[in-house]
Amino acid sequence: MTRGQAAVDRPSRLTARNRRSFDARTDAEGRYAADVEPFYFQIGRDPSKPRHHFLRAKPAPSDRPVVREISTRILNRYMPNEKRTRKELSSVTFKIPWWRETRDAEGTVSREHLVSKPMTLRELEQHLRFNSAFRFEQFDLYDPGCPWLDDQVIIANEVRILSEKDGPAGSIALPTKLGSAFPITPSISREGWGISSFQRAIAKRVRDLWQRLLDRSDRFFDYDWLQDLRALVSECVSLIDITLNQTYWKAR
Repeated sequence: MTRGQAAVDRPSRLTARNRRSFDARTDAEGRYAADVEPFYFQIGRDPSKPRHHFLRAKPAPSDRPVVREISTRILNRYMPNEKRTRKELSSVTFKIPWWRETRDAEGTVSREHLVSKPMTLRELEQHLRFNSAFRFEQFDLYDPGCPWLDDQVIIANEVRILSEKDGPAGSIALPTKLGSAFPITPSISREGWGISSFQRAIAKRVRDLWQRLLDRSDRFFDYDWLQDLRALVSECVSLIDITLNQTYWKAR
């Protein structure tokens, strides 16, 4: 309903909310001419009763099969050339060799060879169950995550440095790991935020919105709940778009 003139019979009762939006005056025929402000109302809910949650998450399954699957994938991630089944992995103690590059003050790059701590599949499963996460540094290993897809640099700059001619004295570059073909380098030269990638932030927001929609599903008919649902769909689309775009430029 939009704001406008409306001729109505005198209401027998106005709620406090409607009264604020109902400026009535008698017209020549003894009826009320009213300026009606936009408002909405709900039908059928008794405010004296507890709200009903329309959505809920499925009960969490036992973590045993999940932990077994994740631990098997982690070990195979560190041995990409020899995929093994869980049965094959369960009888072996692993010492995983790896290397990392270091650069000295003169820019010379050297390679350091390292070996992980000994571990078994059972020890890894216990570690995952106890920590609810894989803390790779406790095994003297490198991060098994993608080194470029989830890379993110965030700078919050509160100061603008000016030159003698009142121009920007310089900018802070936020390099990406998408390769030399990527056409731009994000940078910031004044007060504000500099973010190299929104991917990780959007993934976290998708998780938070999903949880909030469940927790507040008793407000299913509230407009704010609908806006959260719209935001969740939008963020999911953005996340897919960003991932495809980064994959394309990395392939280039």
